Amino acid sequence: MTTVSNVNQIAGVAAPESPFQAAEADLADKNTFLRLLTTQLSNQDPTNPMDNEQFLSQLAQFSSLEQLMGVQSTMQAVYTGIQALNNASMANLLGTRVTAAADSVKLEALPEGETAHPDRELGWVAGENLSDARLEIRDESGKLVRTVELGSVDAEGSYTWDGTGADGKAVPAGTYTFKVTGTNSVGDRVTADTRITGIVDGMDYATGTPQPFVDGVAVSLGDLVTLRTGDAG
Repeated sequence: MTTVSNVNQIAGVAAPESPFQAAEADLADKNTFLRLLTTQLSNQDPTNPMDNEQFLSQLAQFSSLEQLMGVQSTMQAVYTGIQALNNASMANLLGTRVTAAADSVKLEALPEGETAHPDRELGWVAGENLSDARLEIRDESGKLVRTVELGSVDAEGSYTWDGTGADGKAVPAGTYTFKVTGTNSVGDRVTADTRITGIVDGMDYATGTPQPFVDGVAVSLGDLVTLRTGDAG
């Protein structure tokens, strides 16, 4: 198993916002420029026509505009190509086991005949070891469905939840949030940062920036803190 802490090492970076969108709004269309120039020539005063110097100046502006639009078109094509490559590289994350900064897990409806959900790994990161640590799991309405007294724990660790509630039975399908609290070395009650570990099972490109799903939970690329290649189980 290879552990990679930097997401960019395996899947590139998120697609940046196109740098050409603002320029397109400000850049005049060359056909519009030609129409304006033609109209100006057609309606000029015959007794005071445009002199050669002014006409050459107008043509120079058109030439510069045309060159700029050509460069813009080329750069847009390059940007589109980079974005396509980046999106393709992000597909390599599918099936990868990752750890992400998140506080929720998703449980699907149990298939007929099944009585237990797949395990979910609920993690935490605190600045120091904690005593009297407690894990609380809540449903989408905020109702507390499970409390686990963890006792003394390391600053970084995880708890494997089997998807059961306080009564020991499988909870309904849905999204569940969790938090870990504990007492630090000076006696203060603190809340640790949360982590989830699971398999990247989806990738959404709708917004232009790839968004991975970890066991059905949407996270941002910036929330991925650890990738484990060669270990998808």
